[in-house]
Amino acid sequence: CPSGMFNVRRAMAPETVYGCQVDEEEGSLESLAAVCSLKDLPPLPKPLWDKHLQSLGGFAYVSAQIAFIVGGTHGLVLTTLPHFAGRELLRTELWWSFCIAVYAEAVIALLCLSYLLFGDPGVIKRSDENCFPLPQEVAAKLRNKESLQGMENIDEGHRVFCVRCLVWRPKHEPSLIAEAKLPHWLKQRLQCLPGFRDGACHHCRTCGRCVRYFDHHCGVFGRCIAGTVCRGNMPCFLLIIFMSFVGTCTGIIA
Repeated sequence: CPSGMFNVRRAMAPETVYGCQVDEEEGSLESLAAVCSLKDLPPLPKPLWDKHLQSLGGFAYVSAQIAFIVGGTHGLVLTTLPHFAGRELLRTELWWSFCIAVYAEAVIALLCLSYLLFGDPGVIKRSDENCFPLPQEVAAKLRNKESLQGMENIDEGHRVFCVRCLVWRPKHEPSLIAEAKLPHWLKQRLQCLPGFRDGACHHCRTCGRCVRYFDHHCGVFGRCIAGTVCRGNMPCFLLIIFMSFVGTCTGIIA
């Protein structure tokens, strides 16, 4: 009879919703529906206050360094010293070259600082693709309104589920030059440099986010430094360090 066929179908296999097997007879299918969309997931962890203090310190440090280099080069070397000497110490072309150079270096450093403080280092954002299907253990705890604190991340072959951000993240990401047709010895040396290494996703405890191609959390800028030489904030991090060196050299040479 039709009713018998219906009962057989129900007894065959339990429903699976976002990775968790549920049984309608226990009412778990309805309760699990409460975590079937992004807006129903628990909130993301809040960053530690250390992050904001570090960012303020980094902004103050870079601003002071720029003021010292620009002020020392333009204000002291290019303006004050010639005034006391009573004559021009540099030809006009050289004077303008050093002046333009030091201000250009300062502008580049400020642009890099802005991206470091406000840009995206490569955070894995919550989305249907990144969050679902939920692992069975996580779905069961969310269904029962239990805390995920103390739970280990779930390893599933080539990817890992972070129980703090509730996102799937790749376990390993190839280097930028992994497929490049370069000599083996050159590849080995380049892969030792920042921005060329193999990538690894990591959950930053200070920022409270999972980040792709994670390198380290910078205590100066209060941001995760991640990415390759052409993605993330790694290029800006390397460039701002280089501008510090070049700006100092400009002031010394002038």
